[in-house]
Amino acid sequence: MERLLNTLLEISKLEAGIIQPDKKDFDLDDILACVRTEYTEISLQRQLKFQCA
Repeated sequence: MERLLNTLLEISKLEAGIIQPDKKDFDLDDILACVRTEYTEISLQRQLKFQCA
């Protein structure tokens, strides 16, 4: 709950212009690796086909 409230506070600060975002390039595949692993397992349990390109 605390993490959610902190995130909402940061979003509010961004919208108000109080803080500026730190923009940088990142590898989307690194972020999606966890999603791919988790949902592949769930899809196998439910006999579904899951693809992430």
